[in-house]
Amino acid sequence: MSDPTPLLERFGDPVGAAKGPSVVRNGGFSADANGNGLADDWEFTATPKGATCTGEVMPGPEGGWAHLLRVPAVVAKAKAPEVMIAQHDLPIRGGQWYRLSL
Repeated sequence: MSDPTPLLERFGDPVGAAKGPSVVRNGGFSADANGNGLADDWEFTATPKGATCTGEVMPGPEGGWAHLLRVPAVVAKAKAPEVMIAQHDLPIRGGQWYRLSL
């Protein structure tokens, strides 16, 4: 017999109805203490060189922040671009369920 899973029960929960604190730091991308355009606590890497990641205010009544990734065009048959925006050392545990909302 397998262990029960709460996955199906959670499909009915509205987005943002998490019951615990977020393990993601600066998940709203709003803090940028050093003003470099990348939200604090986030890392950006990319291939090819010249790719950028900048924080921008989102339009509309709800506002908020987003990161805009710009990647230069590649020539035919070139390796496809690779980009990553990540956080490391998050306090996650094996066997624990997490909800990711973007």
